[in-house]
Amino acid sequence: LFASLPETAAEQEYLRRAGFSPYTREAIYRLDAVPADEGPGGGFRRQTAQDGWALQRLYWKGTPRLVQQAEGALTGQAGSPPLSWWDPARWDGLVWESSGELKGAVQVHRGQSGHWMRILGAPLLSQSDLRDLVRQGLQLLRQGLGRSKRSLPVYASVRDYEIGLVDALVAHGFRSYADRVRLVKHTLAMDRVAAIIRSGP
Repeated sequence: LFASLPETAAEQEYLRRAGFSPYTREAIYRLDAVPADEGPGGGFRRQTAQDGWALQRLYWKGTPRLVQQAEGALTGQAGSPPLSWWDPARWDGLVWESSGELKGAVQVHRGQSGHWMRILGAPLLSQSDLRDLVRQGLQLLRQGLGRSKRSLPVYASVRDYEIGLVDALVAHGFRSYADRVRLVKHTLAMDRVAAIIRSGP
């Protein structure tokens, strides 16, 4: 079970009493509108199903073990974008390859009231690389939106271990919006299994 709350929310205490534990903090950044086209970038291509393993490895390299355990990374779901379970057709992704190796990725999720951007590989990349990923994410949003929706805000989260991503977002006009904490509670599910009873030797 997962919960995400404002960092100063009083409800945190009740969740802790119910068995939830914080596993990471994140700052939410907001850009008021998708900006004008800044031109294409090299080395990027559309994310495909065949990128799943490389994205999983990218997640493992750049994510603390505690966070991986909390988010069930070992189940193979780390390459999926956030919120895709309820609207899987409304997201796009780009991957950045260098020397035949996947170095980073950006995924965007289009919504009715705003859009979400996710950067993968942030702790492993330089400032220049991160700025390119953010720029490509905004370009991807522009390509998938009608003219009337370009005024909607874009949100992106920066977890406390994603070093350097804040500067890359701010360089493209993002501003601090909210600070949140993520909590998890591990639960057990009952499963009925038929017993095999043997009689005699």
